[in-house]
Amino acid sequence: MTRVLAIPGVDDFLRRYLPFLASAPAGEVPPPLPPREPGSTLFPGDGFHS
Repeated sequence: MTRVLAIPGVDDFLRRYLPFLASAPAGEVPPPLPPREPGSTLFPGDGFHS
């Protein structure tokens, strides 16, 4: 799987048709995750607390 994803043509295809699966451009830093309340779940607004 890694070999296939490393092919430049595959990455070009993903950028064009499935951008959420494409690799990030070199040097791009993803945005930070929002802070969570201690003890909350990963789903905001679900009303569940452990």
